[in-house]
Amino acid sequence: MSDAPKPNSGRKLFFGLFIFPLVITIGMALILCSVVFLTHEDETPETLIASIKSGAPGKRWQKAFELSNELNSRKEGIRNKAVLNEIVHILEDSERYDAKTRSYMAIALSHFKDNESIAALENVLSDPDEEIKLYSIWSLGYLKAYSAKTKISELLNSDSPELRQMSAYVLGVLGDEGTVTLLKNHLNDPVVDVRWNVALSLARLKDA
Repeated sequence: MSDAPKPNSGRKLFFGLFIFPLVITIGMALILCSVVFLTHEDETPETLIASIKSGAPGKRWQKAFELSNELNSRKEGIRNKAVLNEIVHILEDSERYDAKTRSYMAIALSHFKDNESIAALENVLSDPDEEIKLYSIWSLGYLKAYSAKTKISELLNSDSPELRQMSAYVLGVLGDEGTVTLLKNHLNDPVVDVRWNVALSLARLKDA
């Protein structure tokens, strides 16, 4: 008798090893996507703030990050006074909230061109945490907060190269020619990135 394989045996083997598992995998993926889609709830600034206030300490910063992104992506109808007040409260409450969560609150305030948000950002420039100060300086620059010029200028003398670098950059963004002399005093900073930002800001201020 012949030992030749039966007709279509190769095709059956191919379908059994490759096609059927692939179909099953695709089906499971579609089911999973459907479940995620059906159970997904749109987050709002209010619900995100509630999650920050009630969430576990180790997960608050994640919701704070989502909040800053939500404020950035949705331009209209979400920057109300209540949301602003809650963000300011979290930023200033160093006893309850960790530095990372508060740093994202500083970023979130960059979307509120309001005297209260600027005042809150200026206040935390004296915070002991470097990251909070970095994000606050950036947000003040984004808001063109000229009132913060003096406090930001003082941070050019910080021991932190990152704070000196950010301060030099933002002073150029603010565009006050009165800071030219101060910036020139830092052209010989030992850190090259600081010197670069000082030179960049002087160029923005049209100093030869």
